[in-house]
Amino acid sequence: MEAQQTEKDSARSVKRLPSLLAKLSNGEHNLEVSTRSRESGIEELKKSIDLGYLRLRFTETLGETELGFQLDRDDSDFTKIDFEKQTGKLRVVGMPISLDYVRVRCVATVDASTLKGTGHLELIQ
Repeated sequence: MEAQQTEKDSARSVKRLPSLLAKLSNGEHNLEVSTRSRESGIEELKKSIDLGYLRLRFTETLGETELGFQLDRDDSDFTKIDFEKQTGKLRVVGMPISLDYVRVRCVATVDASTLKGTGHLELIQ
């Protein structure tokens, strides 16, 4: 009985969210690393990780949605990527940010060869 109530409360809280937050916090969504310099994408990704700040663009929202955030190095996994060979996958987790007055963090997996992947937002209570 208690689990059913928790599921109902969770469903209600998602319905009250702004539509973008409701969408991005429900399921996985396509995204790509957002690059802005003349460096190659993989070089910019490595530089961003070294600096501890990353920009990702959710490509399937109206007008696309770009989020920039500090990386949570404890929860991210940089061990499965080879920057020189541009192979492997990277798991990135962002530090909490406020989006439409709601605290969230971004969780994503990015392929080194394409700089594309999937991700979602986690609501922080």
